[in-house]
Amino acid sequence: MKTAFMSEENVALFIAKDGAGDILEPLVDALLGKGLTAAEIQGAVAASAERALRISLTDLGLPVSVKRGVMLRTTTVKAEARSVAKKLIQRLTVKI
Repeated sequence: MKTAFMSEENVALFIAKDGAGDILEPLVDALLGKGLTAAEIQGAVAASAERALRISLTDLGLPVSVKRGVMLRTTTVKAEARSVAKKLIQRLTVKI
């Protein structure tokens, strides 16, 4: 599914990141609501986002290597997962 402006990889990554955020939002909201800080949950949320991204990207037909997992040309799944986690936590953190 290539568009005039985005490659197939970029479209798949956009969809996967949106899906990972939707999946993890209730969890992050609950953890922050229980009093945990953003710093305390950052690593766990990033790891969960990475798993969600890998599943989504594989389902969307991106190439998969046995050793490296999903292969992206412009970034890594781990970097994208950290980005998803950071943005999600920032969005749900109450600023006083």
